[in-house]
Amino acid sequence: MAPRFTWLAFVTTSVTTSGAMKCPGSPSWVHASAQVEAMADGTCQDVIEEIQARVAGNEDGSWHDPHNGGQYSLLQEDALYLDIKRVTGNKRFTDKLTFTFSDFPGAKPACGIHACSESQVFSLKDFSTNYCNVRNLYCGKEDGCVPV
Repeated sequence: MAPRFTWLAFVTTSVTTSGAMKCPGSPSWVHASAQVEAMADGTCQDVIEEIQARVAGNEDGSWHDPHNGGQYSLLQEDALYLDIKRVTGNKRFTDKLTFTFSDFPGAKPACGIHACSESQVFSLKDFSTNYCNVRNLYCGKEDGCVPV
């Protein structure tokens, strides 16, 4: 079952002072990016497992990226950290994503999601691609998304 998400904030092409936000970096000095912070009802382990399942499903064909049919791959993972790469459906652009997570335990556990997606080539207008890169990996049924 996919976790339920509550949106907190959305910021694009900006620098954040939050200690939890980590961006993957880009070799291009000028590039599009998006930073997203959200809360999910459920544990971070649940959220991480859903993201990993979508990436694996994208690789084996059981989950389809709804934003132009991109191809995701997992680059690195740790307990509360994921590095992911996405290549656009037309294979012209590559973006890298970094997710960090913060558990909020209790009677009703929650997970803080901190994610950043950055284009790896010169880009100015990405028409929300970097935002969609992130959102499409964790959004729930109530957001119109298809969990794995």
